[in-house]
Amino acid sequence: MEIFGFSKEMTGHVAHMAGQMQTQLEAQREEARAQRAEAERREEAQRAEAERREEAQRAAALTREQMLIQMKTTTDQTSADREKTQIEANQRREQAQLEVTQNRERLLMEHELKRQKMLVDANTTAAAGKTEDGCEQGGC
Repeated sequence: MEIFGFSKEMTGHVAHMAGQMQTQLEAQREEARAQRAEAERREEAQRAEAERREEAQRAAALTREQMLIQMKTTTDQTSADREKTQIEANQRREQAQLEVTQNRERLLMEHELKRQKMLVDANTTAAAGKTEDGCEQGGC
């Protein structure tokens, strides 16, 4: 009976130890699952952060590209406006120069016309004076 009691006690201890080992094993498995879940959460958070950073970089690149396009458009428009202004200024200068040249030519022509008129008048007056003296018709 003592052997039987001892055997029963030993079986109880072995069963108790097996239960403890099973509990510990279950706790270790649960801890490992928790660690895996935590690692998966961290990985997911890292992926999400990487995606967020990548999206932010894409947005920044798009913004930079839009700014560069806007700057180029503004620069092109400014250049076109400047060129148009220069063309208009050149046209005004050419027009003013043409007007000055035309005025000069008109004044020269008027002056020449007056000179020719004066010569004709002087010749007419001289011819009329000679005719009145009679020098021209009968000889002087």
